[in-house]
Amino acid sequence: MVNHSTHVPHNQANLELPRQYEHALRLANPGIGLMEARTMVYWALSTYYPFDPKPILLVYSSFGCGKTDLLTTLFPMVKSGRWIEGNSYAVIRDELHDCTTAFFDERDDDRDTVPESLLRKRFKQANSQVSINKGDGVGAFTRRELKINGWTAVAGRKPFSDVALMSRCLIITPQFVENPDARVTDVGSLQEVFDRLANVEQPMDAGRAVQVWRPLLAIAHSFSDEEWTDYAHNNLTSDRAEQDLGRQYEPERAVLSAMEICRNSSNATRLHEHWIKVSDVKRTANAEYEMNLKPQQVGAILHRNGYEVSTIDGYPAVNIEERG
Repeated sequence: MVNHSTHVPHNQANLELPRQYEHALRLANPGIGLMEARTMVYWALSTYYPFDPKPILLVYSSFGCGKTDLLTTLFPMVKSGRWIEGNSYAVIRDELHDCTTAFFDERDDDRDTVPESLLRKRFKQANSQVSINKGDGVGAFTRRELKINGWTAVAGRKPFSDVALMSRCLIITPQFVENPDARVTDVGSLQEVFDRLANVEQPMDAGRAVQVWRPLLAIAHSFSDEEWTDYAHNNLTSDRAEQDLGRQYEPERAVLSAMEICRNSSNATRLHEHWIKVSDVKRTANAEYEMNLKPQQVGAILHRNGYEVSTIDGYPAVNIEERG
């Protein structure tokens, strides 16, 4: 365990505290660089703050690159970590309820073990609730609201298939090191480092790329860590460029994904139980996938994909039942 008993002055000298943790990560996996290790430490420290949104930490690379060792070393550092071990959507959904920091290790690279729709909900507080009907075993059902929002770390061999979900991620890609002298150590929680920091204020800015990096930039600013800040800004510039190229997230895919979010959200306005407003689907598609769609476009896409679209109580609405 790391000994923090000696008083350390604030700001620049305090960098010695996170460096002890980044050393443990590089000891567990020599295939990551210094700035990548520090990114993971700052992400772990961010879990102690009520930041929103909460960027997803994605560690992906090919077999044998030490992803599991990295997550195992990171796990004790975070606030209220929990390994998610379910193998179905429903079980994983229930495990994520009120989970501060979730860890997924895709040892078999089974993408079904990490439902991407649930990870999208963990990113941002808004629209993060999931409504379910829970049976009592004797035929009666009660409505239950699950709180899915939280921090998430995932180890896998491939990036996510959802482009919008990838834009919510901090990405670490360990390199293969032949015969590494690696070992996992438990350096303990970052709670004491958190206790020593002054209040950390998250800077406000627009754009998905900034949302992903700004919690960690706030942490780095508290340490006066100019080296990592330069590294983050270089990555931020690159991420922005990729996303600008990319407003290639197809409107049709965005609308259908937004429909799934609204189907499971208690925030969508229900009309006669099985209908929701087209405007709710439009608002979700525009907010989640950075679209600029009109209600008429959304209605046409839904109709073209087999959803029943009609006017209910004077509102353009779509039937949330399964498509024909």
